Amino acid sequence: MELPAHPNSNSRFKIPFIIALLCFIFYSGFVPYGKMRTASDKFNYHRNVALSFLQGKLDIACPQKTGCHDLARYNGRYYIYQPPVPALLMLPAVAIWGAATPDALIAAFWGSLNVFLFGVFLITLRRKYEDGLNPREKIRNQLRAKVSREEIVFMLVWGLGTAHYYMSMLGDVWHITAICGQTFLLAALAAMLSEKVGWRIGAAIFFALAVFTRLNLVMAAPFFAYFLWREKKSISHFFYKGVLFALPTIALGILYLLYNQARFGNMLELGVSYMKLEVVSGVAERAAKYGGLSIYNFLHNFYTELLRPIDLVRHFPFIEVNPHGFGLFWATPLFALVFVKARDLYRVYKKQTSPTDSDRFTLAALLTALFMAVVIFLIPSSGYMQFGARYTLDFQVFLFIAIGMSIGHFSHKTLWSLAILSMWIQFTGSILFLRIFKQM
Repeated sequence: MELPAHPNSNSRFKIPFIIALLCFIFYSGFVPYGKMRTASDKFNYHRNVALSFLQGKLDIACPQKTGCHDLARYNGRYYIYQPPVPALLMLPAVAIWGAATPDALIAAFWGSLNVFLFGVFLITLRRKYEDGLNPREKIRNQLRAKVSREEIVFMLVWGLGTAHYYMSMLGDVWHITAICGQTFLLAALAAMLSEKVGWRIGAAIFFALAVFTRLNLVMAAPFFAYFLWREKKSISHFFYKGVLFALPTIALGILYLLYNQARFGNMLELGVSYMKLEVVSGVAERAAKYGGLSIYNFLHNFYTELLRPIDLVRHFPFIEVNPHGFGLFWATPLFALVFVKARDLYRVYKKQTSPTDSDRFTLAALLTALFMAVVIFLIPSSGYMQFGARYTLDFQVFLFIAIGMSIGHFSHKTLWSLAILSMWIQFTGSILFLRIFKQM
């Protein structure tokens, strides 16, 4: 990201840009519907918050035909529990289109930007930390920056073979929050690859924006800490750099506390205490019984979000949509390669051989994904009205990092087979999900 210009180095950006445009064609609905989905979504409460901000208010009116679902009601007024960053981003669009803001199209744009950022990050990470190259060879390889077929496969699977696909087609508050959060997380990861001060400041700001788009993403902090640990001159230097990196998050955290104080008279209240939880998925019952975070939720969520089989039928397209969702490894079979990487890592550290850069990044990515998953599995909800397991999108990029650091170790047949199967499942699921639940 900080290399001198070279005539071929643009391919690091050109190929991700082309794949991002391809994904936009799918996300926007042009494929397979032949038209872009420009309608507003009645459940995009961020649009309502943006409208209220433009009117100088913090509360929103309960949108028609929503039943005030997932809204917090306090002193006769309605609020959302999600942080306000997406609403702030939507201010220009809402100022132009008002209640007719094309929410799904905005989600498609953010989703396509995610594909581009993912591609740039993956390619640059692999060029910078490829095994067995001395620094001069690494620089030469970066300048060539020829994008491999395997890297193209990974970009396609990220864009069209994970929950990111169908989620980028939806403009409701739950899906658009997750997609926007990934935009900032990926931007932070990409900026972190440079050691220049300007890029590192950008990484810290992007990470803060990711956290206050979707609070779960604060748990991605260990991976960023690993970057700082690699560069430490001493333990005190590591903590000094860590504090500097955390400053934007701390600053936005203070603003968020004041925002909550203005809404609920309590800095620590997000609005969850005043929500009417839905009962169909059992989240209301589990929340009442076990509270916000509980080990009792773990097994249910672990099974639902990782292992629960996909519902199959005998007729084409052989998939049946279940609003309760199903496991990550069924939704994106490519992630099965994570177990291969975990086995390889175990062998490296068991033999006490010197781990490579690739090994270290793989371990850091897997531990970050594990940490995020464990915390997510403690909450009362496993997601509802979803195809696959939408909460797992928070840590899927780290699974891709773990696999992507050694793509070449897998056979082309294995990689392509799992990639095509992943994209088929998500393509079929996105069509069925929108047809059933979004009347498309």
